[in-house]
Amino acid sequence: MVAAFGSGVMFSLVSGSGNSHANVITTGVFFALCQGVLFKVNMSLRRNDCLSIPI
Repeated sequence: MVAAFGSGVMFSLVSGSGNSHANVITTGVFFALCQGVLFKVNMSLRRNDCLSIPI
């Protein structure tokens, strides 16, 4: 989560999409939330795949 937040902050600073502090923090939080959701979906799909394999 911290790495995703940091990448969002760096993306905001490098892209020049407004360097206000609120915009930088908002972009960082958005990146962290997206990464968290993708992680949870991936874990959910992996858990379901492991249970459906016949032995």
